[in-house]
Amino acid sequence: MALGLLEDGRDLLEVRGDVEAKTDPAASADLRRDEEPSRLASDDLVLHAVRPRVAASCTASSELGCQTVDRRGAPRKRTPRTVADMTTRPAPSTRTPAQIADTIRAGLREHAQPDKAEAMQAYLKSDLPCLGTYTANRNRVVKNALSDVDLDRPTWEAIIDDLWTDPAHREERHAAIDVILHRSAKPWRDTTALSLMRELIIDGAWWDLVDGIGKAVNDVVDRHRPAATPVIRAWATDADLWVRRSAIIAQLRSKDATDLDLLAHAIDANVDDEDFFIRKAIGWALRQHARVDADWVRAFVDARRDRLSKLSVREATKHL
Repeated sequence: MALGLLEDGRDLLEVRGDVEAKTDPAASADLRRDEEPSRLASDDLVLHAVRPRVAASCTASSELGCQTVDRRGAPRKRTPRTVADMTTRPAPSTRTPAQIADTIRAGLREHAQPDKAEAMQAYLKSDLPCLGTYTANRNRVVKNALSDVDLDRPTWEAIIDDLWTDPAHREERHAAIDVILHRSAKPWRDTTALSLMRELIIDGAWWDLVDGIGKAVNDVVDRHRPAATPVIRAWATDADLWVRRSAIIAQLRSKDATDLDLLAHAIDANVDDEDFFIRKAIGWALRQHARVDADWVRAFVDARRDRLSKLSVREATKHL
């Protein structure tokens, strides 16, 4: 549930306007920027330090043969890779899920940025303290911790539960979402996993966590449409605000594969809701689909202009 510039190019002040509009009607009227970032990690939402790019020459002269040149210009021998190097995997880890989760926690602490943590917590309005760990570092920690793990479904679910339940820092829940989205967990991101995701959405109950889980929901919808569609239709009328938001944005990344009936159902079921995060989700979902079918979005908005909130219309038509 990820800081540098946001993934969509906005800065902190631009995103802050979206959140402040939740409690400030005047700010809502002036809202001009894109939706909350899909990247999690509070560090990317707060920090704007531009990391210096490391300049290195990678062009070797003809006299160096198989050598390369390092950043100081000194020759560096390239170690040849064999077929065995490229095909041999490390032996599966014998660590328990709890030990793997502890490894991830230790990695998060190792990359903590205490001078950024307080601002991150304040921005996210989080009851949990933050470590200030950068998104890229958190991703790397999770990737390394899982590199030698035979990630079957019970192990996957146990690691997620360990990181999510009673965390000491918010980044632990962001790391749990990274585990959900890990490439080796693809077989387990199916309709069975939607019940787990729903539980986490209800428990997380804030946009950084909910929208991060939304990536996994979208993956399930795209790969298991016949079985997932009835579940998302039910989510659209769920009693929980965040589950309904998740239904609305469940196809943000579906592009041409978007089920228009499902999208329309999710929006129509919530069009009269006055909550900021629902109205913003409606505009976000329509704006994303306008990238591939502007005419459909234009007609959809025109047919419901008297019911859609000004915020939803403004967001939906931003690029039309």
